[in-house]
Amino acid sequence: MQVMSAYVETVFGVYGRVLLAAIITLACLVTAIGLTTGTARYFNQTTGASYGLLVTLSLMVSAALAVLGLNSLTAMAVPVLCAIYPAALIVVALGIVRKWTDVPTNLYQLLFYSALAVGIMSLFVKS
Repeated sequence: MQVMSAYVETVFGVYGRVLLAAIITLACLVTAIGLTTGTARYFNQTTGASYGLLVTLSLMVSAALAVLGLNSLTAMAVPVLCAIYPAALIVVALGIVRKWTDVPTNLYQLLFYSALAVGIMSLFVKS
């Protein structure tokens, strides 16, 4: 980010840096609004709960996560991601293989749950 900021300031001056800040701010706002409304709409359709309540709840959870900071959030997310990555990779690989061959549902389930078990067990192994 520092390199891009310095480059924009060198090429376009101070006004370029202000424009870059505005572009990044708008991109973040669009993403935050999209995630908030999308999450609320999904849970509204799934559970039937009030859309306004779900938006408020989503914003409160987002604020709580923001208060934690990036380091705390990363410390919590890394173990969860390490546990589910093997299963996610299996799902993607089977989705690709499905184009060429018929994979039985039982095999999907066996491979998915096996990969999930390996991912969870990897959390308990010291490296």
